Amino acid sequence: MKNIIICLILSITLFLNAKPYIADEYNHLIQAGERIYLYGISDLPGYSIDFDKSFFSSYSIITQGSRVYLGTLKSTLTAGIKIPIYFSTIEGFDTLYVQISSDFLNAAIKKKHLSMSDTLKGTLMFRQGSTMTGNGIDSIIINAFNAERTSYISSTVFSVDSLIPFDYSSGFFPFAFAIDSINAGSYDVNIIYFANNNSDTVYNACGFCIDYKPSYRENLSILYSNNYKFITENAQRINDIDTDIISTYYNDMSDVINKKKYISIIPDDKAFFADSLFYNLKNSNSFVFLFISDIINDSIIINGIKADSFLNYSLLDTVYSIPYYLNPDKDRRTIPVFSNDYDSLTVIIRQDNMFYCFFTPQNINLDYIRKITDIYESVNRNEILKDFYTVEIVDNNEYNKYNINIYDIYGHFMGQINLGDIGTGRIVLEINKLSRLMPDLKQGLYIYRLLRGKECQSCGTFIRSY
Repeated sequence: MKNIIICLILSITLFLNAKPYIADEYNHLIQAGERIYLYGISDLPGYSIDFDKSFFSSYSIITQGSRVYLGTLKSTLTAGIKIPIYFSTIEGFDTLYVQISSDFLNAAIKKKHLSMSDTLKGTLMFRQGSTMTGNGIDSIIINAFNAERTSYISSTVFSVDSLIPFDYSSGFFPFAFAIDSINAGSYDVNIIYFANNNSDTVYNACGFCIDYKPSYRENLSILYSNNYKFITENAQRINDIDTDIISTYYNDMSDVINKKKYISIIPDDKAFFADSLFYNLKNSNSFVFLFISDIINDSIIINGIKADSFLNYSLLDTVYSIPYYLNPDKDRRTIPVFSNDYDSLTVIIRQDNMFYCFFTPQNINLDYIRKITDIYESVNRNEILKDFYTVEIVDNNEYNKYNINIYDIYGHFMGQINLGDIGTGRIVLEINKLSRLMPDLKQGLYIYRLLRGKECQSCGTFIRSY
């Protein structure tokens, strides 16, 4: 008999500690128009439920396993409204609440490149439908973790018991907190917000970098995306030893784009062409290389021609033996290339300082970017100077033997042209014509080094067009 009494007391205690709660189907913050359920009543011997049915578009108390379905809220309910649910058992009476909350819209961080002494500042934005509002939210917390999950920071942005006088019902929640307690690196920001006893978490809402140091490297690689997976996958193809890498997820690029000679970009959406960054890059002094193989569609227009039409570029069979450089199209200013990534022919189009590349190389580094500019500089010299487009002028004042070493665009040695003694005085060497001395050299772009004895006098690129 004693054991039975103990068990009965234990059961009553468990019931009193396990209070039923209201939630929608997925147990997160409740929005207008969602289905409402009562949880935590599966072990109760009996209960009764009552509520104001005017808040519901449909209602019917139905037991579904461990929960009870109450009905579907009206879609016109305003955020911030509390709807009482009256719940009673043989042990007592309680009032639960359905609280209509706002929904997370965006997180805007003012400065994403931070030093250890900076303060992380920004604004969290909430809405209901098309209306900006923060009604119904009790508190908001920001958590930031580095990639290795070895350093983090947590800060409360808003709480109903806060003494800060600000109208958070506007939907804008500004925040600012110091970051000197965490390590340098890249951080993902998670947003956790509460209404009544329910919560939602927005993972990877935005990001920032700490201990950013300005670099004097010539090249900058931009990953234009807010997709963390896209950024991590494409960052692997970029050589960060000689290239700075930043992304729209972590960084603000307005301060750095005018400080680089070369800028390479991999976007994941055609929205890039409507972004202010695109127009700033077009007006910059940098050479911009835009790798757009994954977002080709009819809406992208380059030089008045739909971008996807360039993918069907017709070429002679002879060009298949040329691995990198083929022939320029003088009318469209295009250069056909062979893409190792996609095992197909594609093109590069130049428009002012913009290079539209219809492929993404397996590896992006400064040498690769320079090769593309070398190609176009050679094309321009060819059009302006014809046979004299690659000319070396040598002031030779003594007896010397000269040689020209020829390499393909990948740096493989192809052969040597022995010039011997070229005489004294001012000598003009037309590299393109001299390359005829190597009859087995195929058409294409090559690298040359002009040697006086064993000393290199100059080097550059030339087009073998014969």
